[in-house]
Amino acid sequence: MALTIIFMIFFSIVLAIRNYKNRNNLLFILMVLGMSISMFTIVSEIYKSSNYLVPSYYVYSGIEYKMFLFLSQVFRLPLSNLLILRNLGIITYLIAIMLFVITFSTNVKSKHQGIKPVGHFIRYLGLVAYPILYYVFYHPNTAYNFYLFRHSLQDESSKLLWIRLVTITDFIMVCIAFLYLLYPVVLLILSHRKNKITFFSEQLLGLALSLSLLNSIFFMVFFTGAFKTSVNSVFSSAFWRYKLAVIVPTYYATAMPVLSLIILMIILYITIKFKTDSLINGIKERSIKKNLSSLNSNLKDVLHSNKNVMFNMKILAQEAIHNYGTSEGQKKLEKILALSDSHMNAISKALDNIRELKMRTIKNNLIDAVETALSETAIPEYITVTKTYHDTNVFCNFDMYHMTQVIANLITNSIDAIKSRENSNATINIIVDSSKDWIYLSIQDSGCGIPKRLLNKIFNPYFSTKSKQNNWGIGLSYVFRVINSHFGHIRIKSKPGEYTNVEILLPRSTK
Repeated sequence: MALTIIFMIFFSIVLAIRNYKNRNNLLFILMVLGMSISMFTIVSEIYKSSNYLVPSYYVYSGIEYKMFLFLSQVFRLPLSNLLILRNLGIITYLIAIMLFVITFSTNVKSKHQGIKPVGHFIRYLGLVAYPILYYVFYHPNTAYNFYLFRHSLQDESSKLLWIRLVTITDFIMVCIAFLYLLYPVVLLILSHRKNKITFFSEQLLGLALSLSLLNSIFFMVFFTGAFKTSVNSVFSSAFWRYKLAVIVPTYYATAMPVLSLIILMIILYITIKFKTDSLINGIKERSIKKNLSSLNSNLKDVLHSNKNVMFNMKILAQEAIHNYGTSEGQKKLEKILALSDSHMNAISKALDNIRELKMRTIKNNLIDAVETALSETAIPEYITVTKTYHDTNVFCNFDMYHMTQVIANLITNSIDAIKSRENSNATINIIVDSSKDWIYLSIQDSGCGIPKRLLNKIFNPYFSTKSKQNNWGIGLSYVFRVINSHFGHIRIKSKPGEYTNVEILLPRSTK
C-alpha cells in the first residue's frame, strides 16, 4: 500500500508537469491527492495497531516495507486526528468528482441542450450535500454521540433498534457513494452518445474510462474490504475504526501496488492520447512552428525574386501582343500572359500567407465567416453543399479576413479532392455547433481522402498532396497558424477513397 501512495504522488507530478493548466488534469490531481491522504492515514493506523507483512518472494517486498515504515513515521497523529484527516482526503476526492461534473456540464454540453434551472439546482444540491453529510456522519464526535445515546437507552429492544438504524444509515451512505462515483461516468457515456461535436467524442470516452478506473480503486479501498469503517466499532469503542485484523491481508501489500500502477499508467496513456487541451502533440506543434519560422525568414526573398521575374514576363508579353501582327501569335502570347498572371497570384497569396500574421480580432459570428467564404469560392454546380447550423449564436473573437480565408481555403481543398475522384455523390457538408466554451466547425467532403501516412505532414510548409504546378503547399500551414493564433484547435480525419473531415474548435466569446 505504501508503494501505491508513491505511485499516486508520482502520477500527480507527471500530470502537473505535462499540463498544469488543463482543468481535467487538475481535477485528476485533486482526486489522486485526496486518495493519497486517506491511504496515508490507513498506513499510519496499521502501524499503530496491526501487523503489515509483505511476503519476501515478491521482488519489491523490501521497498514496499521500507516505504511503509517511512510513511507511517512521517506524522505521528492521534487516532481521532487520523480519522478526521482520512475523512478530509475522501471529501477532497468527492469534491473533485463534484467539480468534474460541474465543469463538464458547463463546458461540453451545449446551451441549447441544457437542463432547466430547477434540475441544475437539485443536481448541484445533491452533489454538495453528500460530502458534507459524509464528513458529519463519520466524524469522531458523531461516533461518540452514537455511543452515548445507545447507552442512555433503557431497554435492549431500543438499543438494537438504534444499532440497526445506524447500520442502515451506514449502508445507505455507502450506496450513495457508489452512485456518486458512478454518476460522472454515466454522464460522460450518455453525453458521448448524444454528442454532436465529434471533436469531443474520443475525449469523452477517454475521460469515462479514466474515471471508472480511478473510482474503482477508491471505492474498493475505502468502502469495501478491510479498510471500511465499522459500525460495530462505534458501539464497542465509541470510535469509527476500520475492520482491521491482526494481520492485514497480504494482497494490499502485493497486488494493490501492481494494480494501481497499471491503472495509473492506463489513465496517463488515455490523458495523453485523448487530451482536450491540445489536439496536436507538443513536439509536433513545436516542429511545425519551427518550420514556419524558418520559412518566414528564408522564403520571402525567394518568392520576391520569383515575383519580379513573373512581372518582367508579363511586361514582355504585353509588349509582344501590342507589336505582334498575327492572330495565332497573339493567342499564344495571351496564354503566356494568363500563365504569368496565375503564377503571380499564387506567389502573392504565398507571400500573404507566410508573412507575420497581424490579427485584428473583434467579436464576430462564425457563421458570417462561413457564408462569406462560400460566396467568394467558385463551387461547381455538380457539388452539393449542405449547411447544418445547430446553433446560430456562435460568436468568437477573431479576425474576419483571416478566418474567412481559412474557411475558403478548406472549401477549395474539398473541391479539389472531389475533382480528383470519380464520384456520383459529390458533397461538402458544413456543420456549426457549440458548447459553453467552444465553437465547433466541421467541413467534410466526399473526395479522394488523404492517406494515413501523410496525415502527420499536412500542416508542414510546402507539403501538398496536389499537383505542384500551381500549388505552393502553404495553404494548410497558413490555416494552422490562423487557428493556433486564435487559441483554437484543428484536427483532420480522412479515409482514402471516401472522405476528409476538417474539424476546428475556437474559444467562444464571453463578452
